[in-house]
Formats: sequence, structure tokens, C-alpha cells
Amino acid sequence: MKKSIIVLNFIVFLVKINIAKSQSFCVSLKEKGTMAVVDKLGKIVFKIDTLNCEVNNHPDLPDGILVANPKDWKQKRSYFIDLTGKIIKTIPNYRCSEFTHGYSTTSRKTPSDEIIFAVFNLKGELVLEGNFDVIQLLGEDLIAYRIRHEKQTRLRNLVTGKEFFLNNTIQEIYYDTFSEGLIRFKVKKEGKQFFGYFNKFGKIVIPAIYDYAYPFSEGLASVVKEEQSFFIDKSGVKKVGNSKMGGSGYHLWGPKFVNGLANVSNLTVKKIGGIYPKGAPSGYINKKGEWIIKADKYNFCQASHFNHGIAVALDYNRVDDSYTTRFINTKGETILSGIYGDYNATSVFWNEQFIYIYPTNTLYNHQGKVIWEPNFATMFVTKKVEFEKADPTKIEYLMYDDEIDYYPELQSKFQNCNNLERLFFTSKNKAILKKVNIFKNLKLFMLSGRIDELPAELMELNNLEEIKLLNTGLSVVSTDLLKLPKLKSITFESNSKLKISAEFRRIAKEKKIEISETELPIINSF
Repeated sequence: MKKSIIVLNFIVFLVKINIAKSQSFCVSLKEKGTMAVVDKLGKIVFKIDTLNCEVNNHPDLPDGILVANPKDWKQKRSYFIDLTGKIIKTIPNYRCSEFTHGYSTTSRKTPSDEIIFAVFNLKGELVLEGNFDVIQLLGEDLIAYRIRHEKQTRLRNLVTGKEFFLNNTIQEIYYDTFSEGLIRFKVKKEGKQFFGYFNKFGKIVIPAIYDYAYPFSEGLASVVKEEQSFFIDKSGVKKVGNSKMGGSGYHLWGPKFVNGLANVSNLTVKKIGGIYPKGAPSGYINKKGEWIIKADKYNFCQASHFNHGIAVALDYNRVDDSYTTRFINTKGETILSGIYGDYNATSVFWNEQFIYIYPTNTLYNHQGKVIWEPNFATMFVTKKVEFEKADPTKIEYLMYDDEIDYYPELQSKFQNCNNLERLFFTSKNKAILKKVNIFKNLKLFMLSGRIDELPAELMELNNLEEIKLLNTGLSVVSTDLLKLPKLKSITFESNSKLKISAEFRRIAKEKKIEISETELPIINSF
């Protein structure tokens, strides 16, 4: 009897833990730089204002652990925090990422500038460490990695430690986790790429014969071969659809079956803009290829697959040339809608409990009822339509792109962002870029695009701590940049023309300014 009670109590404990995991969410508070974990009712469980919370892809904390790092980037340590706010583990020497599939990946530099990667489990135990040039969490306790200078990729079970080399035919694992026991891989033949699938034992189940392929879901996967798109089963047999079949009326591009429905593009509707995948808006078919929720010319410009009975779509508004994000159920009924972004649905997140809108930092339940809202204007603005509505004095992060260039009133508004701390400039407009010196509080400056020189006005930003140069047209970068008094790091990514001088590197090292470049491993944690 006593043993039964102990077992029952343990089961109840596990159930409580799982409920806590699925019903907790990390949000930003109106207090600057403060975050909190809230429960399903929107009640704050605990706050964090002295650390940065790592919740880029998983704000719902599915593994039940919040990863936090010191706000000072020089402090190389991380904290694993449970859902009561208790620090359960401190990780020295590393700044860890959020948990994915029960593991956190991270890296550090050695004194000789080697990159050492590490993987920690939920207990804070180090389960893998080494000098890798590929590392990818695959789910189900499996990881693919390649030791630097080796040709073959290894597959390793992080619990048992058992590992083996993957088949030589598998040249590259695509950015996936195992889906229904299979994962995509890619090979290159005669200048072309082809996709196939292998299982968790490394055995190739479906050879690389497709021009493109997507993960399996509900026993089917969408593939493209010789400009035809269709669904196959796990034996590679075609089951549903064909974009070239007469009368089929839809094109399969990145869909998957969830709740018996797959998001596909309606080829019978005339294209109205440049955002439709393969030139047509989206809708949903069943496994017989029949339309269940059909798109028209202006709704469902883009539509996601279903997840927990909900999908997100974009509708086009001809009057003001804007796009509305709409959450729907499997009947096509609207649960929640609003203007949260221009051309995509990446500004939203949802799981089995919550719907979260990033730009407004608002948390809803599946009935569209507000659970949590901070009652202040968004601090993060990445789209024109968000910028139009935001209070410029409340914006801390702004993405300035080509779209804003066409609106003089928005350019004027840009100059009123007095509290701007982070600017991501993706326009080619040099005249606007030269006004960057008005942002006296700017701490992070990111530049992306074909700009061929940095503005001299950048040197007037005495609070600037971090600079990121991404895919620019720069050929040289002056050592004057290193005179910025608070500068801590510079990132160079995909700058094909850029040559960094030895003098620049020497001065940066003397001033302890960290330089990061693209010669790093690929980390994928999908």
C-alpha cells in the first residue's frame, strides 16, 4: 500500500511538472530590461531584471528550464532556472542558448582562438564538448556533429553515448529534427542538389532523388521532382497531388498534413503581388486532395500548417495596402486577427496553450482572450505597419528598411526615436544613415546591405557597445572605429569584399574588443 502511494505521488509530481511546462510563458515587462515568467492566467511567477533571458525560439519554455546570461557579455557564465525561479545550475565559462529538445548548445573561444562547442542537458551536465564545424540537435536525444577537419558526420545518442558515422552518401543533414523517425539529407550531383531521407540508425530509407523535400507529418511528406510537387509515403510512393495534373488546381510548396489538412497554394487564383508562394495564395486540402478551406484573391496570401488545431494566415487589404495576421481553426473560422506585420507571420507564436504576438508583447488563449499585456507601446519595431502605429519615444529596437524610405513622414518619425538603443539598418539610403548620430543612447548598431562605407557620424555614438556588419559592400573598415569608448564587440558576417587589417586586429585585441567572423560552425537546433 505504501509503495502504491509513493508511486501515485510520483506520477502526480510528473503531471504537475508537465502542466507547468506547457502553461508557463516568458514575457517582457514594462520595466526596462525586465522579463518575467507568467502562468496560464497571466500571473507573474517570478521576475528577472539582472540577466538576459534566452527565449528567442521557445518563449513557452517547453523543457521547463529558463536559460539566463549576464547582461555584461564579458561574463562567461549561464544560469539554468526552473519554473519557480530557483537557479538549479550555474554553468561557468559558457553563455548557453535556450533549450531545444532537452539540450542547450553553446561555444567558447580558447586562448588560441579555437572554437569549442558544448552541449548541456537539463540537469546542467556536460554531455558533449569538442572542436566541431557542424553541430545539430535532431531530437530524441540525438545529435549530428562533425569534428573539424573530418569529412564524415557522426550521429550520437547523448544519453547512452553510442555513436556511429553516417553513410558517406549523406553529404549534408538538412535543418530538421527527426519527424516520424525520418530526417532529410542533401547531396550534390553535377551542380544540382537532391534530397532524400534516413532513419535514426543512419540508414537511407528514401534515396536522394527529389529536387526538394519537406519533413514527414501524419505519414506523408511533400516533395518536388522535375517541377512536379506531390506527397509521398514513407516508402516513397506518390499519394496525393501533382501540380501538373490537369484540374488539380493547387501547388504544394512547403506544406504538411496536420489535423488531416495541408496548406497548399491555389493556382486557379490570379496573382496580385509578389508575396504568394509560386504565384498563388494558400488554402487547405485533405488527404484526398479535396479543398476544405479554399483561398481567394485577397485572403490567405500566406498560410501556415496547423499546430494544435490552429493555423495563421495573412489577408491582403487593398485599401491601405496592408496585411492582417489571422488565426483560424480547422473550420476556417477566425479566432484572432490584427495587423502584426507586413509580409509574413513570423511575428507570432503559438502552442497548445497560448497565442503570443511579439510586436505588442501580448499573450492570448486559444479563444482569443487576452491573458497578459504590458500596457505600453511596443519596444521592438521591425515592419512599416508597426512603425506607423508606435510611439517613437517608446521604441528601443527598430529595423529601418527600404520600405520606410518611400514615406517622408516615417523618415521624420525615425528621427524622433529618442530612446532607441538598437538599430538594424537594412536600407541603402546613405543620407538617412548619416543621421545615426542623433541616437545618443544607441548601444547596438547593425548594418546589412550594399552600403560601401560606414558613416563618420557613427563615431559620435559614445554609448555604442556592439556593431554587427552583415552582408555589406564594405571593402575596408577603419581603426577609428575602435576609438569608440564603450565598444565591446564587432561582428563581421558574409562581407565578401571586406579585408580586416592586421593593425585592426592588433588594436582590437589590445582594447579587448571581441571580433567575431563567419568562419564558424553551423549550429541548427530546429
